[in-house]
Amino acid sequence: MLRCRRTEAYLSALGDIAQSHIRGKAVLDVGCGSGVLAMACARLGARAVYAVEASEMAMYARQIVKDNGLDSIVKVHHCSAEEVALSPAAASKRLPNWKEHMRSSSMS
Repeated sequence: MLRCRRTEAYLSALGDIAQSHIRGKAVLDVGCGSGVLAMACARLGARAVYAVEASEMAMYARQIVKDNGLDSIVKVHHCSAEEVALSPAAASKRLPNWKEHMRSSSMS
């Protein structure tokens, strides 16, 4: 997995909440990019991870997930969050796209 200070901080935070919020749950990762956090959730015991990416990066994320042997847990969806077809009960936890959240907050 990609290693940088920000990624390490996210991975550490996920590790801190894994027992109560990830293990055995379904996770929705909106704006998954390369899929690093989606794969981390899979490795931390999520029963399913739905990784959503609107850009062409989704194709790379799908391959990265497969190359890491996590494609049975992590499903990459190449579409916007509004277009993803999941049942309402599919995800118990959602990983928000923080960069998008910060961008929209600063524009208001």
